[in-house]
Amino acid sequence: MNQGGGRLAGAQHNDVLTVEPQTDDERERLVEEIKRRGNAAFKVRSLPEAVMLYSRAIELHPKMIALWSNRSMAQAGMGKFKEAKEDAEECIKLDEGWAKGYYRKAQACSGLKDFEAAINCYENVLKIEPNNTAAARELQVTKERHQKQKDEADKQPEQEVEKLPEKSFVSKKIITDSNEGKDANSKDESKTKKKEGDLSMRGYRTLADGRKTTFFNMERTEEELKLIGENKPQKLESETVFEGNAKEGSAWNVGGTFEEVDLNSWATDKLRELVEKTTCKVEENGLGTVTFSVKKLDDIEGDASKTFTRGEQRKIFDFSFNVEWSAKCEPTEGKEVDISGVLFYPEFSGDAAASGDPFEAELRWSRRESAGRFEKIIASSLKGGNSVFRVAVDKSLRQWVALFNER
Repeated sequence: MNQGGGRLAGAQHNDVLTVEPQTDDERERLVEEIKRRGNAAFKVRSLPEAVMLYSRAIELHPKMIALWSNRSMAQAGMGKFKEAKEDAEECIKLDEGWAKGYYRKAQACSGLKDFEAAINCYENVLKIEPNNTAAARELQVTKERHQKQKDEADKQPEQEVEKLPEKSFVSKKIITDSNEGKDANSKDESKTKKKEGDLSMRGYRTLADGRKTTFFNMERTEEELKLIGENKPQKLESETVFEGNAKEGSAWNVGGTFEEVDLNSWATDKLRELVEKTTCKVEENGLGTVTFSVKKLDDIEGDASKTFTRGEQRKIFDFSFNVEWSAKCEPTEGKEVDISGVLFYPEFSGDAAASGDPFEAELRWSRRESAGRFEKIIASSLKGGNSVFRVAVDKSLRQWVALFNER
């Protein structure tokens, strides 16, 4: 457990990092708690802390594939792509049919600029999940980066050898003049120049018309003045209006520069509307029925947005939230019992949706002991991505994703 995290982060988790579970049940609960804390640390981008927690959880449960996947993601977030790749490869060893393992490895290979390996991994994702839009998009981007890498490698810049100017040697010439020297006027001018000194050495120069000025004074020619006159700033007419393209951003963004549209308000309202309608019923012979429903979707954190860059549109969302559930237990004989709790979703994002896997959630009970003989049926209906109630919630979440992508 030497993956970093710092003393301060370690100290606040001593209650789970230093505990050695005595039973399988204790081990399972401890791993779930450490994983929950790791996810929370990752959510706030405390990546060394997340890696430290995932590492401890892996020590306790090395066959839990989600732990390797999460640590790979955190390692990549810190730029430790070699370590991220190793963790992703552990995912693949545990389950060769798990698409997310190849997806994580592809991300790590891209970080290492091993685009050929990344392309191969994205293709493996699409073999397992042909409708994985995130993998298809990343595959195309990676192919373009790979081609650019090859083009740059193929270019062998010619080494141009600059010819050094030949040295010119000036020999002194002894000039003889039959008239011996210059006339008296020339001698007088020479004396005057010496007396006044060379103006060019003092930062002055002489113009064509004989005027003297500093080197910092720019005198424009008639041709230059004419050009400036033709290129004077022109006033924009108010009638000029640009019609924006919906695919390229708002009306002002006709240049195709970066633009972001905040969709948080719509996103959170629509999430509550869809998820809070979720309900399902489970029947158990000889025991009775349990009706599950969502009381409230609460503690939403994160954001959703639509961006435009150079004519390309991209939609991004990343949330965490609590789904407060209720289980109404109606026994064949006896009194009704109401049990409640929370499903915490640490990562509801575009990447998580694109993977095709059930969204990760952590089960929390309140008054678990009150469930009595219904405890087993409630647990099996809530625990695991393929449990009855979790499937119903996932259906509502994917309905939201579809509506978000249509906006």
